[in-house]
Parts: sequence; C-alpha cells; structure tokens
Amino acid sequence: MIQKHVVSYFPRFSARFPRLDTLTQRGCHYCAERLAYDHCFHRNIGYMDWAFILSSFDAYAAMPSLPSLPQGHLGSQELLALPGAVLDMAQNAEAKAKQPVCVLYVQEVKFGGPRHSSDHLALAFEWRSNKTHSSPYFRGTNMVALDGSAIYSSVHRPTCRHGTTSDVFALSTLRFNHYVDAFSKRCRDCHVRDDSIFASIQGAADLQRLEAAAKLAGHSFPMDARSDEPRVADREKADSVDVPE
Repeated sequence: MIQKHVVSYFPRFSARFPRLDTLTQRGCHYCAERLAYDHCFHRNIGYMDWAFILSSFDAYAAMPSLPSLPQGHLGSQELLALPGAVLDMAQNAEAKAKQPVCVLYVQEVKFGGPRHSSDHLALAFEWRSNKTHSSPYFRGTNMVALDGSAIYSSVHRPTCRHGTTSDVFALSTLRFNHYVDAFSKRCRDCHVRDDSIFASIQGAADLQRLEAAAKLAGHSFPMDARSDEPRVADREKADSVDVPE
C-alpha cells in the first residue's frame, strides 16, 4: 500500500519536534497526537475530498457487507467500494439537511476475548462487544470533508463551520473495528462472535499467493473473475492456458 502511494507513512512523527519528542520518550505518548491530526488535515485540505482519521494502529476500517462479493477480488473491491459508500452517505445527508456535509461519523466496534494464533490481527479476534458508544458523535471516528466545511478535527470531535451538517454510517455499511485486546485485556463484554471480514482477509491473502505463483510461471495479473487461472498478457500463449471467452 505504501509502495503504491495509496498510504503515506511518517515514522516517528514526534521526532520532527525535538522538545516534543523528549516528552514522548518520557511517557507522554499522546503529546504529539494533536499535531499529527493537524498535519493530516491541513496537508490534504483542498487537495483530497475526505480525511478519515483512525485513532490507532489497532483500529481498522471495515465494510462488513463486502465478503459476499466474489472471492479473490475483495481487497481491491473494498478500495473501490469505499468512495461510493461515502459519496452516497454525503449526498443523502446533504439532501435531508439542505446543507453541505462537514463530517460523517464511523462507529466503533470493539474486538477482544480469546485470541487465535494468527499473524493477521483481524484474524486473531473473532469476538466483539454488542455495544457501541451511546453517542457516535462523541465516540465515532471522523471522516471529515476537506472542502472547507470543517475547520479542525481531532480523532473524535471535529469543529465545523456554521451551516453544515453531519451523519452517522450504519454499522452494516462502514465501521471501524478496534482490536482493544491486541496489547492488553480491555474488552470485558466481547461475547458476540463476528467473523464478517474473515473471508475478505482470506480472499486477499489467497490473491497474493496466486499472484506470486503467476509471476513465477511467467503470467500476468489481474485474475479473470470467471477463472482460477491468471489472464495471459500475450494472446498467442492462450493455447497453453485456459482463458475463458
């Protein structure tokens, strides 16, 4: 993701501010947090459409409905589906309020409980809490409009211009999974089984393995949705590979 320039990563953000970095090393782990949010917001305002602020590296955006899509295409499909979901929500909110949208809130779902042995954090926990915060406008994470409707945003609370509106994503459309037991036991009510994104993750992993195998065999990707075989770049080689019409 970083190599494809989909994600920008700034290692040790606090190191850019020596005095602040000293406080961070002394135990003030959130001292640089506000500056990081400011950097994300102001670096992208007027350039991107939205800024989606996740609170930590143990929190991930998830679209639970996507595992019903064709296997092997879930990783790329999620990236394609997210802008459409955001646009639909923004348009509906704007139509209802007759005002521009400042922020769309994404509700938190906590995961924890017994941990499976897995290299993938999302596959390590299949139990979640049946509760979300009573006020998503406080505890939800922000998807902030970068068209000037928002003035500022922290992880949970944006500051919006007067005359703008907001809305909340349904959990079945978009949520953020927070794996609160990743580093210490914090979820006391994670008793509901939820493996709704397992198929998506496994599908992406299978796709990576097939891609690696295809490269070794001299074939090209992406895969055809109707075949388990990779598509062949050179049509003259079609007699040696089963390519559906």
